[in-house]
Amino acid sequence: PWIIHGYRSKPELTERLVKEGFLFSIGENINVDSMQLIPLDSQFCETDEGEMSIRQVYLQTSRALNMNVEEFADIVAANIDRIFPTLQPPKSYYPDEEEDDLSST
Repeated sequence: PWIIHGYRSKPELTERLVKEGFLFSIGENINVDSMQLIPLDSQFCETDEGEMSIRQVYLQTSRALNMNVEEFADIVAANIDRIFPTLQPPKSYYPDEEEDDLSST
């Protein structure tokens, strides 16, 4: 599959790309109208286009989709597992758990 890096284009293009089966990696700069057109099983998150942490990207994206961040993170983790079955994602995508992990070290 093709994954578009740093996706933030207009809804018209998004609709065409979704129909063609593209996957989308979303970072700091988002187009909320386009994001709402992308099926959840086609979304990933990234941090290499700005200063946001992955936690902040997940929070921003989940809010734009009117979703709970934990639910959104679970969906993205399932997408990663489906597309990259040998890749081991980080243990925690959840903001509270990440903070707990840092405080215990």
